[in-house]
Amino acid sequence: MRTKPYVIIRSAISLDGYLNDCSDKRLILSNEEDLLCRDKVRAQCDAIMVGAGTLRTDNPSLVVHCNKNRELRINKGLAPNPIRVTLTRSGNLRADYSFFQQSGKKIVYCAPEAVSHLQKVLPEMNGDIKAYPNPALIPEFILDDFTQRGVRKLLIEGGSKLNTLFLTREDLVDEVQLSIAPFFVGDAAAPKFVNSGHFPYKKDKPLHLVSVDKVGTMTFARYVRHIPEAPYAMV
Repeated sequence: MRTKPYVIIRSAISLDGYLNDCSDKRLILSNEEDLLCRDKVRAQCDAIMVGAGTLRTDNPSLVVHCNKNRELRINKGLAPNPIRVTLTRSGNLRADYSFFQQSGKKIVYCAPEAVSHLQKVLPEMNGDIKAYPNPALIPEFILDDFTQRGVRKLLIEGGSKLNTLFLTREDLVDEVQLSIAPFFVGDAAAPKFVNSGHFPYKKDKPLHLVSVDKVGTMTFARYVRHIPEAPYAMV
């Protein structure tokens, strides 16, 4: 019996492992085929989570875009979109972000001192503003809260800090999905897939590669923590 949600980290990266460049304009890494694949994965998850830095930089909506995928969710008795989740220590968020403008349930996890500020700047947010109890955010706290909310599958779409936070903890991430664009960024100051840290998945304890596919001009690779007993199927 599962005690936490199934956690997927999914990112589009350059050949040299970057999520973006350092320009003022967002670097588009995914092609149309990859975006369709991502939309299908979103539709099969109960919650989608990004860091506050991703909200400020990319202003994502985190919704299911394809009508067919939304209809499949509705036919199963689910909301059209998964719960949208973000994490912030400073509380530096704005109500005009697409994350808050789109309909549907949202959750903001924040430092205790940021709660009153967020309640003022997000007065009409449909969802919860919840303080994490420790000085530093602990991923296990979030997953325990998700379990109580009935979240069975969580999709994490970055950025670097959030990916690192979860991947440096033992046995929290069940699957990593990487869409690799066929070009380089070549700027050490740009955000990478993960930051420096102690990762449990090293040479003597690797993740298991279960599929590699050509998605337009991109490569789509999937890694899992445990090899499934049944033949592995595409999500």
